[in-house]
Amino acid sequence: MNAPAIRGLLLAVLLSGAAHAQRPVSSVESQVMQGSDYLHYHRDLKYRLEGLAHLDNAELPQAHAAFVRASRYADKPSQAMVAQMHWRGDGVPRDRALAYAWMDLAAERGYPSFVALRENYWVQLTPAERSAAVERGRAVFAEHADAVAKPRLEHLLRKKRTTFTDSRVGVVARGLKILVVEPGTGLWARAPRDQVLATEFWNADRYFAWQDRLWARPPAGVVSVGQPIADDGPDPNAEP
Repeated sequence: MNAPAIRGLLLAVLLSGAAHAQRPVSSVESQVMQGSDYLHYHRDLKYRLEGLAHLDNAELPQAHAAFVRASRYADKPSQAMVAQMHWRGDGVPRDRALAYAWMDLAAERGYPSFVALRENYWVQLTPAERSAAVERGRAVFAEHADAVAKPRLEHLLRKKRTTFTDSRVGVVARGLKILVVEPGTGLWARAPRDQVLATEFWNADRYFAWQDRLWARPPAGVVSVGQPIADDGPDPNAEP
């Protein structure tokens, strides 16, 4: 699978999130999820989307930097993109050992797509690269593994949720007013509190569980896993 294929996987899962959730995502929730306030606190998604935008503009170093930032907030697909960029040398020096370390990190939760990519990387590494991958993986995991990355996002979600409540125990304020654009009219309307405060979005444990459901079964036809991923080799159009 090459970088465009992984990008396609990211987009497909983003677009199909409602279908894989335990319940449909309402139009109100969709608006909230696309808002700058939501993305400010869900920095995993914020920086992942920035990375995809940079890819669209062929801004590869900036895309890599955005995916690394998303990785600090436990975003597994962004970690897979970092791995693939190092594997190919897209916007960063080509480094297969480091690429494996990042893909090993992306596969930390056992998502099938990333586990398969990790194993395909491994069979192509030389013995020296394998030793280097294990060694360099320690630093990658120390900064970006779930044990340290999830708490960063948990802190942000908890911080935002307290602005919706009377206290830190999580009692929703009765006077809370949140406005969204009403479909069909373009006018502002008051949003139902239960939809704005959906636990899948603001409770860290349920948010990560929701992600697990999405990535455990990515959209059919997007990923094909079987034969080892061939090394793309040097760019035939590159200057000598």
